[in-house]
Amino acid sequence: MQLQLSAALTALLSLASASLISDVSKDTFQKLRKDHEAVLAAFTSKSLESLQPFNENFESAAQDVKTPLITIDCAKDADLCQEHDVKAYPAIRLFKRNETKRYRGRRTSSANHSIKSYVARQELPLATHVQPTGLAEFRKIDSINF
Repeated sequence: MQLQLSAALTALLSLASASLISDVSKDTFQKLRKDHEAVLAAFTSKSLESLQPFNENFESAAQDVKTPLITIDCAKDADLCQEHDVKAYPAIRLFKRNETKRYRGRRTSSANHSIKSYVARQELPLATHVQPTGLAEFRKIDSINF
């Protein structure tokens, strides 16, 4: 119990200084979902060398976003991965309120921008009033807007 509390506290403190929390346990995962409107989770495996580039890109994508990005090591927490229907690595899921959305974008070396763009879209309100003078700036948010 003491160890779980310590791990949860460490995870929450690291959230204050960075947007990536690595190797999240089931308890910490549930706490983060409860405390934040949205959480982007990468179900991965630290033991597979072939996933190291993805893990590094995901860590890099965590910078400059408000939504916490977390990694769950399926080699350590297989039950949590099975609970979320993870069939292959990396599986990325956005948990927003009571919804779960699968990320269908890139997972390669160019994933950094794609993941950041995806998270940025999720952080925006459903509709945004844009003044004509702000239209050019609004279009720079990403390539998917009208």
